[in-house]
Amino acid sequence: MTRRERMTVRGRALGTLLMTQYAGQFFGQVIADYAIFQVSDLGAVPKVTLRQTMLFFVFYTIVPLIGLCTCFVEKADPPAINAARDRFNRATIGNLATSASELQRAYITASNFFQRLTLAFRGHWNRLRSALGKESTSRVIRFLIGLILMSEFSLTYPINRLERWCGMNAKAASMSSSMSEVFSILPVILWKYFFLNNDWRWSVFSSFVIITMTPQLVYYLMATLHPASRNVDIYAVVSSLTSFLRSAIVILELAITAEIAPVGGEGAFVGIVVSMASSMRLMANTVSNLIGFMFEDVEHSVSGRSDPDRMQVAFALVLSHIIRVLGLVALVFLPKQKRHLQRLHRYGEAETSTLSFGEWCRRSEVVDVPASKKIERRGRDTVEIDIMVNNVAI
Repeated sequence: MTRRERMTVRGRALGTLLMTQYAGQFFGQVIADYAIFQVSDLGAVPKVTLRQTMLFFVFYTIVPLIGLCTCFVEKADPPAINAARDRFNRATIGNLATSASELQRAYITASNFFQRLTLAFRGHWNRLRSALGKESTSRVIRFLIGLILMSEFSLTYPINRLERWCGMNAKAASMSSSMSEVFSILPVILWKYFFLNNDWRWSVFSSFVIITMTPQLVYYLMATLHPASRNVDIYAVVSSLTSFLRSAIVILELAITAEIAPVGGEGAFVGIVVSMASSMRLMANTVSNLIGFMFEDVEHSVSGRSDPDRMQVAFALVLSHIIRVLGLVALVFLPKQKRHLQRLHRYGEAETSTLSFGEWCRRSEVVDVPASKKIERRGRDTVEIDIMVNNVAI
């Protein structure tokens, strides 16, 4: 559905879907904290029994089923995207060794389950191989690997010490979880209504440095070096800012895959990107734990002005944030916006600005780009060539 939107408004349907998801997570967190449990400084005490909770959720699941049956009407499947006429998505449709229509006909006429499974696997493999072999996909993968691997880096040693010094308890942890859900839905709202067509690089930079990393580093150093500034409520809010960056990365992952995923293999392509991002988060956590063994945890009073390891904690915080800042180097692989990604997906990096006229005509015939040339001779050695594609001069 997102790929059928116009280029200028593409992403609104995706934004609505993400807003619904994060809003549901927020309300679920609120219900768990205030309706099911009574959270206090001493811990969480259940207000109801386990049997009552399970009975409530049994009847609660009936509500979305009723809404699904009454409020949503399943229309017939839309026709397949025509590579020759669809000017919004033609860049994501490559000439495969076996076309989708041929595979569909062969799938219908297959005699047994094994043949149908083989044909389905062959079709998905052809689409994914064509998509993964493009320059746009390789650049996106390099960007996500570099950014997620570095941005998710976090040493547990200084965080544990800060939680002790600030007096983190169950009530503050509950508030931090609720604020994390709020900060998760906030970038979706900002992206959908205000920054839908803004530069992706600037959006990632502002989300990473201005909104997430700078407030955390400033307050963490203040709480480490100045015990008077330690406050459990402020720490709970500041620590939950990480959810803003994670939500922004999820938005970017889905927005990018909506542009370059092969037609007919969107789900598999999104699965590859999401799996790769999850693997990088696990790897970042592993590397963080390995480096964390360099620091020795000094057991001392929870909150005192003579903490012997405060300078060590400050050094660990600075080291952790320096490593996270290195993730911004990956922005060189990120295209600026949807149009830049489409051009990169169609022509590649080196050929986007240096196409010859003959090569341009050959490729325009393959992808059926409406191209026109105007050649005017103004003398013996003067030839002016003006090529217009989609009302953009190249």
